[in-house]
Amino acid sequence: AMEFPNGVVMALSDEVLRQLCMCLPGRELWRFAASAKQMYELTSGSEEIWRHLARALLGEPVCHLHTTLAARSGEPLGTLFWRKLFLRGQEFRGARWTSELRSAFLGGGRCRGEADADSE
Repeated sequence: AMEFPNGVVMALSDEVLRQLCMCLPGRELWRFAASAKQMYELTSGSEEIWRHLARALLGEPVCHLHTTLAARSGEPLGTLFWRKLFLRGQEFRGARWTSELRSAFLGGGRCRGEADADSE
């Protein structure tokens, strides 16, 4: 990992560093965070950065579905939620447009195509 001289890190405010982080794609953000302890602490604990990255990657509609489901199930919508959503989206894991998400938004009803497929 690349080390920044302490003076460079100290010269920029956390707000400026957060704005810079939001301009980086996910992999580059991880590399940047690995460059110094202060960078890691700044990025890993920033709900704003993770929310921005998740929305940029997945789009507002998908993020809205996940936040609504999380709110309905009592899951906190903090840094951990946004970081997990981004990482799952980046790795194509844990997409929740499954029976759980469908039931939450369609009132437990099954899609017509599923009912037709089951009866065949």
